[in-house]
Parts: sequence; structure tokens; C-alpha cells
Amino acid sequence: MKGIDNTDICAYGVINKNSNTLLHSSSGGVVPELCSKILKEGGSVCTCIYNYDFHELRHALIKDVSQLGKMESSKYFQSDITEIFSITEEYLKGNKNKKLLFIGTPCQCAAIKSYFNTKHVSGENLICVDIICHGVGSNQIWNDFTEDIEKKNNDKIVKISFKDKRYGWLMPYAVAQSKSGKEYDLCDYMTLYNKNLIMRDECYECPFSSVEREGDITVGDFWNVKKAVPSFYNEKGVSSVLCNTEKGKALFLSVIEKFYTVLVSTEDCIQPNMMHPTEKNPLSDKFWIEYQNKGFRYVRKKYASKTMADRIKRHLFVKIGLWKV
Repeated sequence: MKGIDNTDICAYGVINKNSNTLLHSSSGGVVPELCSKILKEGGSVCTCIYNYDFHELRHALIKDVSQLGKMESSKYFQSDITEIFSITEEYLKGNKNKKLLFIGTPCQCAAIKSYFNTKHVSGENLICVDIICHGVGSNQIWNDFTEDIEKKNNDKIVKISFKDKRYGWLMPYAVAQSKSGKEYDLCDYMTLYNKNLIMRDECYECPFSSVEREGDITVGDFWNVKKAVPSFYNEKGVSSVLCNTEKGKALFLSVIEKFYTVLVSTEDCIQPNMMHPTEKNPLSDKFWIEYQNKGFRYVRKKYASKTMADRIKRHLFVKIGLWKV
């Protein structure tokens, strides 16, 4: 299979050798090492940063390794990139010998490259990493969730993780940690997300849900690892990495000693959203009408409440120690 610049795509299963980095990464811990490499060479990283004061997600420019902790963990709603176009343009024009690593969804990678082409900015030092994307959830619903938690409990959320690995990588736990030290379950938000009820309409018709990628590197969860390479499975996470261009390949190979790796076929790494967009839930339009007319708490109770089967499963997980109440 050929990549963007007609390069033969190289595909890997990847696990970070650093157990702490692996534990706190969404899957196999690939992105932190790519970022560290660029930053240590004097370049910059453009990625999404979560603002806990306003519970919003924005892309920002990181110029120091000490700031990498700000980008930790996957997020399941839209990151605002409007301010970053001019910032990255200025950076590339003013730092002709420094690399810029942009990390985002395929549509965001396409947008930043299109902008640079329009502005006649050289992309020679731009390296894009696209994340295999299922779609982005509603920022409004997310804001309702965080506001409900903080007002109801008179507490402040200081950290969120949608893929906490306390029960293993294959059983990600969505949780918010608060200033008081308490934890709040975010599973209802993920239920609405996974039911395909709260995504942007554009996501249901995404033109980037394809094996033809926008990034020099594509990173995702290697969900197929148990079937493709059973011996490589790790309960704390495995990433799939596709090197789509020579630039992408060079960057990944420059940090490959940080990982346990196994060469795989591109077919082993293909996920549904690399073949077609997420299918819209037939109840999505009704969900939004009821949200507008009856409010957040009503639709949360109606669409995110657990079935009897879910309650039984949770009870069993608690009983055998796989779930904490």
C-alpha cells in the first residue's frame, strides 16, 4: 500500500518500554516519544490542550518538554484550532530550520496543510500525525456534564481521563478527578458517544474515513493485536503506527529504540473508521430535539441509563474486583 508521497507504508505494533509512560497513555505510548524527539531537537509541537477553568479543548503550541503533561490522554470532543493557523504560520516562517509536529484528527491535519498551501507556506518542516478518529462528540453535551458534576457536588474537576487503564487497556474507564480528591464517573458521556448520538453531523459523512491518510504518521489503538500477533498483546496498551511518508518514517525510526515493536501488515491495523464514517444513530435527531425541549438531565437519563444487562455486568465486575464502586 502506498502513502501520501507514494512511499510504501510501513506498519508496526508498538508498546512503549517505559511502563509509566505506557500506563498514562491512551494506548501504546507512541505520541509522547515523537513529541519529545521534536522538542529536544529545538522544534515545536502543536496539539490539543485541555483548559480546566472553562472545560474546553484548544490546540496550542508547545515548545518545551516540561509542557508535555498538558497533552496527556485522549479527548472525545472537538478541539478548537481556529487560533493556531496564524500561530503555526508565523512559527514556520520565522523558524526555517526547525520542525513543527502537528497532532490532530485527519480533518484537522487536512485543514492545516490546506491553509499553508493557500498562504504559500512551505510544509518542508511540517510533520503531521493523524489520530484514527471515530468522530468528535458535542462540546455542549460535554459542558453540561462537567457543569452538572461541579454544581451538584460543589467541587472542581482538575483532571479527566477517558481511557484510564486501571482495569486494563481493553476496558477503558472514563473518570474525572476533583480538587477534593473524589472521582466522578464519566461513563454516561461515553455511553452517549459510543451510541453515536452526540457527534457532529459532519462526522457521519467524514471524507477522511479512509486508508488514504492525511498524516505523515497515523496512530491508533491496535485493537486487532490479539488476532494479528497474539504474543505481542500487552494489557496496558498497544498502538498501531502507519508511516505514510518518508518524513514520517524518518521520525518514527529515530525514536524506535524507545519501543517494543513488531512489523505488521497495513491490513492488520485497519479499523472501521479507516473504511467508512461512523454510522449515525437513527435516534440522534430525536435525542437533540428532546435535549432542546426537555434538557440535559432528561436525555442523559433516557439515553445513557444502564440496561439490566449492564447493571448485572457491572455487579459481576465489582464482585470479582474488576470495577470499583
